[in-house]
Amino acid sequence: MILKNTKFWFHLFIIFWKRKLNYKIYKYQSIKFLQN
Repeated sequence: MILKNTKFWFHLFIIFWKRKLNYKIYKYQSIKFLQN
């Protein structure tokens, strides 16, 4: 049961982290695009 919960939270964390990373990449690309 505890292991299952850990897996669940880990999965949520990965989703959150990917979104954050994608947002940073998107932001960076748009800034680069505006500068050109």
